Amino acid sequence: MGDSERILRAEMSFHVANGFGRSLDSPTENEMRAFLDELDISDEEHGAAWLSTEHGLTLEWSGDGRLVFDNVTGHERGVRHLVGVSRERALDLWIALAAGDLATVEAQPWGPGNGFAMTPEREAKLRDALVRMDRDFYDSLGEERSDARCHGPGCARGAIVHSVLCRPHHFESVKKRPSPFHD
Repeated sequence: MGDSERILRAEMSFHVANGFGRSLDSPTENEMRAFLDELDISDEEHGAAWLSTEHGLTLEWSGDGRLVFDNVTGHERGVRHLVGVSRERALDLWIALAAGDLATVEAQPWGPGNGFAMTPEREAKLRDALVRMDRDFYDSLGEERSDARCHGPGCARGAIVHSVLCRPHHFESVKKRPSPFHD
């Protein structure tokens, strides 16, 4: 451990994890910093890392500068957030939580909820991702059979293998919404 690294005297066990599924128990300050530094802030799906304690407290930092404080035990105030949090500030608060200094964490000007703001760009990305996932699911249903008619009302299409419905009707049955595809 380097001289510049703060010594963590944890009163509880803790670990860090990230959006790629990597985790580490009882990391040093430098290991925590590495978790934060390896984040790709442009990756909304994987661009987060968090420190969690054995008592159900979690501080999650996202590349968009949000720090979310969650108490999964539900005994306290629930999910709260800060915006505009730098990696260094997130690291400082991770270290405080890991060391059991809940007073420092609680003293922050937390806002209610997780602070996620839906922007037009994010909405478009989510919409595009949903279309891709829907298309992948629809294509995975396979071909319709010519020897078995779809049981959908008034449908003249063939049923897919392992179903009594055609692809659009099976999609609607599973997804509980109209199928955007009819090929």
